[in-house]
Amino acid sequence: SFAILRREIITPLAERITQVEAVHTVSLAITSHIALNKVLDQIALKAADWLNADASGIFLTSGEGIELVTVYNLPSNALRTRLAMGEGIAGKVAVTQQSIYVENYGRDWKAAPDLPFARETFGSVISVPLVYSGSTIGVLIVIAGRQSRLFQKQDAQLLELLAAQAAVAIAHSRLFAEQERLTRQVEASHNQLETVL
Repeated sequence: SFAILRREIITPLAERITQVEAVHTVSLAITSHIALNKVLDQIALKAADWLNADASGIFLTSGEGIELVTVYNLPSNALRTRLAMGEGIAGKVAVTQQSIYVENYGRDWKAAPDLPFARETFGSVISVPLVYSGSTIGVLIVIAGRQSRLFQKQDAQLLELLAAQAAVAIAHSRLFAEQERLTRQVEASHNQLETVL
């Protein structure tokens, strides 16, 4: 019957197309020279879309810890939240470079929370490392609300695929920004020298 066809073929296929599109979008970010904040926004949006999640965030390594630099559907005052390495799910992922899947955050995560409101509002959570050249450059966290869908173990594996691409996009965007900064420095020095001459 059509219901079986839709359940077993059409719906899974539509989900696969969404996932392929998400990877493609992030792949495009790798090769285009767009600003880091735009790359991060795209990754956060695509990650949430991909898993049909309610919210997502990206922490980047900063000094001795990690800092929440991009949010999708999380309160904007959560931005700039800092966690020590090993603190919260995201901090633990940053240290171990291993993904963490928690079926029910309020029930299952006993250590320090990732955000002040996490215990009360987070349901299923998946956090995956952003690794480039063997180093953790950040952490992606994807969240379903308490009354929302339950993530599955295989969702973590899917998110790891996106995270691998995302890490490259972020690293390239940073390198491009640094290259532009150095080019401007060289041009300024050249102009100064010409003035002196």
